Amino acid sequence: MKAVIATIFALSGLLATTLANPMVKPDLEARQYDVEGIEIDVLIAFVEEKCNKLETAAAAVPEDASEKEKQAAADKLAPDFKDLTDIFGKYTEKFTAHKWEKKGAACDAGCFRGKIAVLVGRVARTVKVLVARLGLACVLVYLKPLVLALSGLINCLALVIDGLLLAVKGILDDLLGGLSLGLLGLLPW
Repeated sequence: MKAVIATIFALSGLLATTLANPMVKPDLEARQYDVEGIEIDVLIAFVEEKCNKLETAAAAVPEDASEKEKQAAADKLAPDFKDLTDIFGKYTEKFTAHKWEKKGAACDAGCFRGKIAVLVGRVARTVKVLVARLGLACVLVYLKPLVLALSGLINCLALVIDGLLLAVKGILDDLLGGLSLGLLGLLPW
């Protein structure tokens, strides 16, 4: 149990540190958002599909299920967690290698920040549902790589989109606050 608590605090610290200390590239005005906005729409659609699948599967678990049943249900969700983690990694690599140029953008920085906030909010909502339904101990092993991949994507995009971290800060604070309250419930008093 102490290892679970230490892992969550380490993940929270890692996420908070990476979000609090962004490295900003110069020349933020010379960016292209139109193509990337469309790609983010594709990413959001994929995440929406996987999150709906995860929530539906979690809802099928009875509330009075034993810990073994909850763990078995969480293990069945592993491929969907892996798909989400992989897609965040893929888009992180894609946006890191992308040459950002200024063109006639249909989606400006504000639009792009909104899309990323929707994406992060959807993942945060799903994580809350899964933790509430299956318990933190059952899904923690899957949340660690997911949170790391999502923070990598946010950090990658924060380098080229001014104000992105401010747009998603409240959502991430809410998510991490919920996880920390779950951890407090695990402590023996």
